[in-house]
Amino acid sequence: MSTLGSVDTEDNLACSISFPNGTASAHLSWTAGMRRVIYTLHGERGAIRVEDDDVETVVGNKRADGSIAWETKRERVASDWMDASHTIWFRSLFEQFAVAIAAGDFAGKEAETSLRCIELITTAYASAEAGSRQLPLGLSSSEGAHTPVLTNGDALKTPMPSHPRLEAIPS
Repeated sequence: MSTLGSVDTEDNLACSISFPNGTASAHLSWTAGMRRVIYTLHGERGAIRVEDDDVETVVGNKRADGSIAWETKRERVASDWMDASHTIWFRSLFEQFAVAIAAGDFAGKEAETSLRCIELITTAYASAEAGSRQLPLGLSSSEGAHTPVLTNGDALKTPMPSHPRLEAIPS
């Protein structure tokens, strides 16, 4: 995590999150020359790439002879990614919150997601303060799945753990 200039608010983050079956890397910047949303998800049989409103999926299908046939699909999905106020997203969250309160569901999925976000942010700070050490994210979800681990470093310094870990990457 870092800041540019004399401001006291972080404006850049780079981290890796290790899961039992993979790793996620995030690079977030609020100081880039232009606003963009770019991410990719990779799995055993393919990948998804999102760049602003453009979505590309690539899926590998095994042929009878054992070779892989790659199928690529591209589409545009309106996301309002340029709206930094996130008004549409917040409106839907408030609507979901109102429904949860009306139903008496005071600790629903959104509360658990919020807790995970807070846990991730606090662990990123702790990792950065600890010299980018890989630190465990301590909670497990209500479904019993393991939570990821965050670290802040150029690369993971230990083999993939059985429980997720977070590492903040120094800037």
